[in-house]
Amino acid sequence: MKTSQDGITRLIKREGEVLHAYKDSVGVWTIGVGHTKNAGAPVPKAGMTITKEESRQILARDLVKFETRVDKAFGKSVP
Repeated sequence: MKTSQDGITRLIKREGEVLHAYKDSVGVWTIGVGHTKNAGAPVPKAGMTITKEESRQILARDLVKFETRVDKAFGKSVP
């Protein structure tokens, strides 16, 4: 599975893109487009800021991880 550019645009619009670390509605440190420590590096923390380019790079890495999980769940071969 590969998220289309339209899908990425919609995801950013729905989730929002915040370039400084903040605690989400349940108190989890978050940055960029919904990135938390559970998705891997970088680990969001108080005072952390990123650029829009860094946010998009983080999102791209996060999407690969989750796209791979979807492929495995549905029995598709992963490159």
